[in-house]
Amino acid sequence: MRLYLIGLPGSGKTRIGKKLSKVLNLEFLDLDQEFQKVYNRTPNEVIREDGEERFRILESEILRETKNFDGVISTGGGIVVKGENKHFMRGLVIYLEIAPDLIKLSDDEISSRPILEEKGLLKLFMERECAYLGFSDLIITIDHKSDDEVIREIIKKI
Repeated sequence: MRLYLIGLPGSGKTRIGKKLSKVLNLEFLDLDQEFQKVYNRTPNEVIREDGEERFRILESEILRETKNFDGVISTGGGIVVKGENKHFMRGLVIYLEIAPDLIKLSDDEISSRPILEEKGLLKLFMERECAYLGFSDLIITIDHKSDDEVIREIIKKI
């Protein structure tokens, strides 16, 4: 079983993904951490130093490598920016949908993410919402829900 979690930055993909993988007794993979392991640079470092376009190319290469991974995969918030990434997501794609105003990020968290710092959550939401919907096989609205409620809903629907 391969589950991909997509959604806005700060929506809880990694946190929920780790918990979901434990409940389902599956492996967990965070694409941002895998990116750092493979390229020895964080996604944010690549974006700042080489630009978003270069980052998206490298991010897609990491995503392609998940084709043989069985487990829960937390993606970066912008994985949907490149439409062809949908073809590399061979599994169930779950969109963790949340209203941007409900995402609570500190100033440090925002300033450490160059795209988020430049555009803000609302603009990212407006730019990416259609892509999130287009990529997803399952939409889980997580507004005002605990992680356990979200996980129960995912398990019920898969």
